Amino acid sequence: MKRKGFTLIELLVVIAIIAMLMAILVPALAKARSLAQQLLCATNLRGIGSVMALYAHEHEEEYPRSGGVGAYWGSNGIIGNGMFFAEDEEDAFVGGIATITSCFYLLVKYDLATPKQFVCKGDDGIRVYKPTDAFMPPPKTLARAWDFGGGRKVWPGNCVSYSYHMPFGIDAETPGYPISEASREDTPLCADRNPNLDENVTDPDIDDNAFAHGGNGQNVVYKDAHVNFETEPTVGFNGDNIWAYGDKAPLNAGEGVPVDYYDSYLVNEIQHP
Repeated sequence: MKRKGFTLIELLVVIAIIAMLMAILVPALAKARSLAQQLLCATNLRGIGSVMALYAHEHEEEYPRSGGVGAYWGSNGIIGNGMFFAEDEEDAFVGGIATITSCFYLLVKYDLATPKQFVCKGDDGIRVYKPTDAFMPPPKTLARAWDFGGGRKVWPGNCVSYSYHMPFGIDAETPGYPISEASREDTPLCADRNPNLDENVTDPDIDDNAFAHGGNGQNVVYKDAHVNFETEPTVGFNGDNIWAYGDKAPLNAGEGVPVDYYDSYLVNEIQHP
């Protein structure tokens, strides 16, 4: 007489095999997902580096630096003494809130990049910027804004996953050390979030590399627009740490400026003011 169905032992064997396969496949799938996010992030940064070079070519060889002459980096993370233009001069917004992300926003304003390019999928809590999210009254077009938010619903740090070489000085009289066409081709230009300025970092073991890539490293785009996934942050000139100004790591979004021409110091706005 033929037996129907599975015995308990056979069922347990099948369950054990499935469990073994899951134990093998799940880490592999997670690793593949992480690698895909890393590659997409690298693509974003490569595009940002390329359009920054184009921006510099069209703006007297200077890389994006918002706020105009006399703008400086405030200790609260807000650009001081700045003037931020909307689409035309009569829409100028003077003395208002703008952060380091407003330098990136110049690429969006002049239709060289899209807000989506500033979002890394591995960055927790990130969203694609829409002008209706942030201002009151909201601007009708991207060209009429001056930063990735700054008010009503979203803060710029929620819409930008990347850090930028600090181009400002500490006051209106200090020019700072912005990148220009005269800078070395291997100068770090942009990267993932500075882990010292990332509110997602709660693990003390992840304090040297970007959180978005599991603390394994960070995508860094250099002035010549090539991108490397660096497993250490000491990739600036002569082994300079891109997460520190001089030898000091920042404690808040408005702390520090490069100490000299060869100090590569990459900063981002934190996720919340």
